[in-house]
Amino acid sequence: PKGESSFYRRGAGVPAGEDAREYLERYNGLKDLYRELYGAARFALSGAIHRDRMLGVIEKVADVFEAKPYNELLLIAYTFSRKQYLAAHIANDVILTIAFALSLGYARRDVVDLGICAMTHDLGMVGFDDIVKKNMQLNEQEIEDIKRHPLIAAERVRPVFAEKIASVVTDIHERENGQGYPRGIPGAEIHVWAKIIAVCDTFEAL
Repeated sequence: PKGESSFYRRGAGVPAGEDAREYLERYNGLKDLYRELYGAARFALSGAIHRDRMLGVIEKVADVFEAKPYNELLLIAYTFSRKQYLAAHIANDVILTIAFALSLGYARRDVVDLGICAMTHDLGMVGFDDIVKKNMQLNEQEIEDIKRHPLIAAERVRPVFAEKIASVVTDIHERENGQGYPRGIPGAEIHVWAKIIAVCDTFEAL
């Protein structure tokens, strides 16, 4: 927001300490990074998890937030087309999760693993596009189908990443009161990383 003089020069829209050219170069670099992240999400949704590609872009996002905790990448996430809703949702989940985890003081290795969990937790939604786009209340069978998607995602993750990643992916849609899915476990049994990503996932969806 341009009016926040603590961050922006008044009326200029450029963060204090940067000239317009430096800001434009940095901003365009962040747009390129978002496109790369979005592309990695789309690729993963196509049916194949490319471990190195995924890790590479998540490392770059972590670099951005380590260098500058408040970052325009959070704003860029909402300027792109939402025609590919699921890919954009996943990309934005990764951005929010990494920023949140760093703000909580997590070590870099854990931040990257949290980013992997955020990137992969909705891969089980492939094939449910018609249900996601349905502009009416879901029937019981559709609800049950959707509740299976964390288990599907975890199975896709297991051959590529550590079991801990699959465990977190399974728990992200569980809830403190035990009313989540797929297992309906209470909060004490939900992995804390899953709780962090759940906050980001819900915020992004809203």
